[in-house]
Amino acid sequence: MPELDAALAALRAVVGAEHVITESSVLSEYGTATFAHENRVRAVVRPVDVMQVREVVRVANRFRLQLHPVSRGRNWGLGSRVPVLDDNLVLDLGRMNRICDFSEELGYVTVEPGVTFRQLTEYLAGRQSQLYAAVIGGPPDASLIGNALERGDGLGPVGERSEQCCALEAVSGRGELIRTGLAPYDCEAVTPLWSASVGPSMHGLLLQSSFAIVTRMTIWLARRPSHFQGVCLTVPSHDALPRVLEKLRSLQHDGILKPNSCALWNAYKLMASLMQYPWGANGQPYASAAELLAHLPRGLAGAPWMGMAALYSASEAHARVERRLLRKALGADVSRLIVFHRRSVSLLRPLRGLITKVAGLDPELLIRLLYSSSPFLGNPTEFSTASAYWRKRTARPASVHPDRDGCGLHWVCTAVPFEGAHVRKHADILERTALEHGLEPNISYLNASPRLLKCFAVIAYDRAAAGEEEAARACHDAMLQRLMAAGYPPLRLGVQSMRLGMPQDPEHMALIRQLKSVFDPNDVIAPGHYDYGTSRVTSALTESSSAPGELAARSPRLPG
Repeated sequence: MPELDAALAALRAVVGAEHVITESSVLSEYGTATFAHENRVRAVVRPVDVMQVREVVRVANRFRLQLHPVSRGRNWGLGSRVPVLDDNLVLDLGRMNRICDFSEELGYVTVEPGVTFRQLTEYLAGRQSQLYAAVIGGPPDASLIGNALERGDGLGPVGERSEQCCALEAVSGRGELIRTGLAPYDCEAVTPLWSASVGPSMHGLLLQSSFAIVTRMTIWLARRPSHFQGVCLTVPSHDALPRVLEKLRSLQHDGILKPNSCALWNAYKLMASLMQYPWGANGQPYASAAELLAHLPRGLAGAPWMGMAALYSASEAHARVERRLLRKALGADVSRLIVFHRRSVSLLRPLRGLITKVAGLDPELLIRLLYSSSPFLGNPTEFSTASAYWRKRTARPASVHPDRDGCGLHWVCTAVPFEGAHVRKHADILERTALEHGLEPNISYLNASPRLLKCFAVIAYDRAAAGEEEAARACHDAMLQRLMAAGYPPLRLGVQSMRLGMPQDPEHMALIRQLKSVFDPNDVIAPGHYDYGTSRVTSALTESSSAPGELAARSPRLPG
């Protein structure tokens, strides 16, 4: 990049010298992910508003720079802030952190990319709002816009955030301003209320794409129900799982369970969220799953799956009926079924000490997760994110940050039909693959609709342990490839999985190439990020597809 110095000088003129960063220590932080890679960050550029973003894109076109936009960089397990290809500049939108508009009556908020789940939760609490945003199982300091653009999962009635947003403002690869939905009509009262436009819609083209840089979005919020109830259940055996799934699907069809309001975790996922790996006396992994899972709290032991769900009711009478229907549907097929509501919580808390002694589990944890501070009501939590420290041999810190702490983490996100037979087949592939590579199958499913489950498989490993980096990467690749071959496609891809998750339809890939050339003719925005149809990107990703052992052996820039 012989003109890099001139390009950086032009960028400093746009955003200010202090916001164009080239110090090696900072670039190393931005180039750190939870897995090995070779992709360098050339510089970091930090604009403060959409006008600066447009000028940065124009500079990028003039000097043929490649910009990798990030919001908060908490995409842990899928690449963090790391570009898909080498030699990009990271366009950090974290300074753009304004909450631009809010309506209690109509239930929406308009935000910039730097606004986090924690920031919005505190904003709404400060206004004593009855509204909440669907939060993720990931970090509270992740970006709402970043999560929506990746079609990330949220919990509760508006959890499918990519379908619960509108009025996107974005900058194309040409530097043009794009406004989606009804925004081109300049009707401010209606623009935040509807995602479709008159004629072809630009909205969907900006999700999981590298066509433009999104700088603003309106997100719809949910209203707190009159009565909220959290549900905890355990499935007694693998054979019982299909029956439980059929009952849960029926409850969702009947409207008792809302979309994204029921999650099933296997025992490994639950264990990794509650504790770190309980290494034996010799510091080695256990020889069998039974030995490892024996360390689960007694109140949860013996069940291969645990479910957490939420009921949103309009009145006490409504809540009683839904609770009764839930118990009737599931009672014969689950080993434990606890519904947290006002009366049950008031009875559980005085018995907290006794329950802890007998069951080995403090009920206050479940009360917080499923009732008083439930993420199903928009309360962000680090409970699930803590599983990134599962195999680390140092203690989990009070505030988690897997990149900072050198955690090893891969995510595999796929779609599964909401049918028991499919879930058993899908879970068997994940479990077999993880165990083949000497790792634990950490699996969760979320009810996206009565037809589809989203699966999130986590590969957590110790980056300091000999051979685990290579084993984890091989495990990730094998999981994704085997699931796709079995008919379970990815819903979301990471830096490490773009090359593996390419669609096989050549006409589709050619169309992606044509669209990319229209929005971004010089390929300045996030090359390789879901634009695998371009020949240059396909070539680069194919070249990077070396075996994990070869990658780790030859890379001089492995983070962590």
